[in-house]
Amino acid sequence: MTLSYEGWRGGLTVMFVLISYFIFGLFFIYKSKKTNAKLLFYVGLAAVFFGLAYFASSVDFITILLTGNNMDNSYGLKGILTNMWTPITIILLLYSGSELLIPKKKWYIISINIVLGIVWELLIFFDPMGSFTFVYPESPGENTIDVWINFGSPVGILYLIFVLEIFIMWCIGFLYKSFKSTGIIRKKFFLLSIGMIYTLIFTVMGTYIPSSIIKILFYFGTVSGLIFFYYGVREEPAEPKTKPPKKEVKIEEGLFRLTKRPATITEEEVIFHRERKICLVCKGKVGGLNNLIFMCIECDVLYCENCARTLSNLENACWVCNTPFDESKQVNHSKRM
Repeated sequence: MTLSYEGWRGGLTVMFVLISYFIFGLFFIYKSKKTNAKLLFYVGLAAVFFGLAYFASSVDFITILLTGNNMDNSYGLKGILTNMWTPITIILLLYSGSELLIPKKKWYIISINIVLGIVWELLIFFDPMGSFTFVYPESPGENTIDVWINFGSPVGILYLIFVLEIFIMWCIGFLYKSFKSTGIIRKKFFLLSIGMIYTLIFTVMGTYIPSSIIKILFYFGTVSGLIFFYYGVREEPAEPKTKPPKKEVKIEEGLFRLTKRPATITEEEVIFHRERKICLVCKGKVGGLNNLIFMCIECDVLYCENCARTLSNLENACWVCNTPFDESKQVNHSKRM
């Protein structure tokens, strides 16, 4: 049997999604190494593993091209290959999100989800037929096999828990964080929140919509979420390039890079940020009733309220002179951002 038009359309689409997530994931990993941004590395890995959810459908498509028949699914192999990557993706996203929102509680969240992930893997490997519903083409080889999660099964319940966790942390949590932040950080958190909302909606709907044309639209919508992620993590200047500071002081920073303390901060940078009332960490404007200024008592460097409180809870030391933010607490260099 040869592939139908619908089969060609669906097969090429899933391969496009797989390749797109691999390219974006590897790009994020490359950027993380280039900018020394640890969290961006985990987001890149999450994108790669998310793309692997389309690996089984791509294999099924290629198998039809080579043999004229679908891949062997007698033991639910397609369901296993499609969903075995889910816990890894979730754990990577939760680690990145909790590191930004609630770093002190991240290991509680990760530990719980590692246990849930192990349970997930055991269930899908030992009971794939009970965990998934497989929709076969009317004639073998004319289209790829669809895989749906059975929501009434334990795997279905775990899937809903995973989706709810990501929705709360990445969608609601990042959106709330954007409202509480200023400058570049506000925009970064907002874009990441919108990107995840897009991804969740299109992924879930694309899985359970029977119409092939609508499914393809949802697949492309899933990839479009990557555009929001890109603009959410790319580096950009805090001030327009038409107003360069003296001695060409670099102030390009991205959200994930801001979670790591710079190796060096020059005196020109400190003066530039102080004169323009820019927070040294997030590069946002400081001042006004809604965004108080915190000034280091030793070196007079400026921080916005959010960044000052975050640094106080983490390392409790000024980025320039290491003076404590809170004299009642110790400086903790092991928790430097």
